[in-house]
Amino acid sequence: MKYLRSIKWSSLSILFILFLSPIVAHSATLDSAEITKRISSDINKVNETTDYLNDTKDSLDSMSQKITTYKDYFGQSSKYYQDNLSAVDDSLRPVLQNAKGADDEISSGLDTMANAVKNSDSSSYDRGLDSYNDGIKKLNDVAKQHDEALGITNPGPTYVWLSVIFGLISLTLLAKTRLKIVGEFSSSKKVIMLNLFKSSLWPAIGALITTIWYYSTPPGSSYYILWGPMLIGFIYFAIAIWNYLKIRRPLKIGTKAEYTAWQEKETKRIEKEEMEAEIPLDKFKYCPFCGFQHEKADKFCTSCGKKL
Repeated sequence: MKYLRSIKWSSLSILFILFLSPIVAHSATLDSAEITKRISSDINKVNETTDYLNDTKDSLDSMSQKITTYKDYFGQSSKYYQDNLSAVDDSLRPVLQNAKGADDEISSGLDTMANAVKNSDSSSYDRGLDSYNDGIKKLNDVAKQHDEALGITNPGPTYVWLSVIFGLISLTLLAKTRLKIVGEFSSSKKVIMLNLFKSSLWPAIGALITTIWYYSTPPGSSYYILWGPMLIGFIYFAIAIWNYLKIRRPLKIGTKAEYTAWQEKETKRIEKEEMEAEIPLDKFKYCPFCGFQHEKADKFCTSCGKKL
């Protein structure tokens, strides 16, 4: 019992240690996280600006002031990239240079648009809008260049597939335990099937929580991969499958006669378990060699001939 308790606490310790492994969403390291956040913020601000330009019903003066506010943001963002050029490594320096160029073009376009709105100059507004759209294209290219420079891949689909696969496995096993075990399987088979179901929950829940956490985390912020529940769950699930195959579902190998003999032995064992559940144990006795049931007064086994 003491040994089992130590195994239990070791497993919990492993789960705790493996859980505390921060991963930066859409970024390679914690050092590059601020750059990732800034680029993501620029893209969000572009979307906000575009929505405003498409839907605004403000007066010309209010519209000019609002566009100027957006222009100031991209001017500050451009300065941020300029100030950090010397602080990043060679792989990120071209990303910051291109991001600065994109923000400068967006800011310049917005400045032209703000002045055009103030002066009611439609041709200048169109020129500013063209410059603004060109800057947006460059900023989208910067986002792709950022991911390539840091070697970032999107693990989201992997988390989703793990959640779906083990979720379906858990649901299937739950259906089997609920619908087929009662009245058909022995008590030992019930335990094995339930262990299969319980062990499949570990990776399913771990992958599901990781998936939700990942997709709800803004770029550059930290989320956690639940390595502990998933890895330990994989191990427990593999052990449960091994027990299931080894104890209750042996492979159909060998001769047909050998397999028939095994089937007969299993049938006798199941019948014995069912009878033991219904009949008092002291009414019968069983052959220790073949398991055949006898009256208590019998001296020899009528099945194998051995002395009882």
